[in-house]
Amino acid sequence: ESKESAGHRGGSARNGQDKHLPVGKSAGKSAGKTILNVIGLSIRDKAHPFLRDICFTVEAGEILGVLGIKESGIETLELGLAGFLSHFSGRIELDGVDISGGGPRSFRAAGGVYLSAGKRSLAGGKAIASFDPQLSIQDNLLIHIYAEKKRNGHTGTKQGMKQESHKLNAEHMARRMINDAALSVSPSTRAGTLSGGTLQRLLVTRECAGDPCLIMMVEPAWGLDRLNRGRFFRFLRDKADEGRGILLFFSDIDEALEISDRILIVHNGACTEHFRVNERDRLKDAECLKDKIKTAMAGSSRQSATSKAVI
Repeated sequence: ESKESAGHRGGSARNGQDKHLPVGKSAGKSAGKTILNVIGLSIRDKAHPFLRDICFTVEAGEILGVLGIKESGIETLELGLAGFLSHFSGRIELDGVDISGGGPRSFRAAGGVYLSAGKRSLAGGKAIASFDPQLSIQDNLLIHIYAEKKRNGHTGTKQGMKQESHKLNAEHMARRMINDAALSVSPSTRAGTLSGGTLQRLLVTRECAGDPCLIMMVEPAWGLDRLNRGRFFRFLRDKADEGRGILLFFSDIDEALEISDRILIVHNGACTEHFRVNERDRLKDAECLKDKIKTAMAGSSRQSATSKAVI
């Protein structure tokens, strides 16, 4: 595997922060603007657990973690927000735009980025492999540009795009993407030789080139060891501090607690509990909060009216 740069803006060991410390809010983050507003969302799909009357918001500069066990409806929520499942009722507003029933294209056009557990991203309204392991970073970037242009009506071929790479100055774009991700690799490096942490950061940086308002990821720490997970979570915190909303879906409680400002519990197709996470929770009271979250995920806690309130 290629070696990642140990340095990272806003959270590296070089500026005195312990690389294993939890990733908390920055004091100067943006606030006050609702990026995602989900109102009374219900989904009935034969292939997925039903959702009923889901309500929540994601604010600018905030990282919201969603936790749920298998068959809780958490995957239904993820796919429904990204536009892959039809809504039975309710409304989804992204950056003030009603995208209800508009499908993946509407989600993307309104400023949403969706990265699933399989590390696939939306382009042209379809899920495509994020990086071809046999191709270089630069060629992977060209393919992504091609997909984006095709989404916007471009009818050229991939080969034609490659022939025009000098016009696009693809190498410069790839270097800029690498620099923005705070990495030390070459644009000609084959994607298959890179570590999971490196690919994660490149992927998010590439998607942020279009200045999205919302980054939605499933299992963001997938395939990462503790060190690379910490680096990647600080990288996501930087993206939130730029004023974006971050929505992360987890199955692991520790990972959710490490980065989330708030945690939403999905159980039996409804949002049943809501927890705010502060530095004391992360550093001193983590076990107590973990026990409460485990109980909520199992459905043993009070079935509150959270699912009917915007939280």
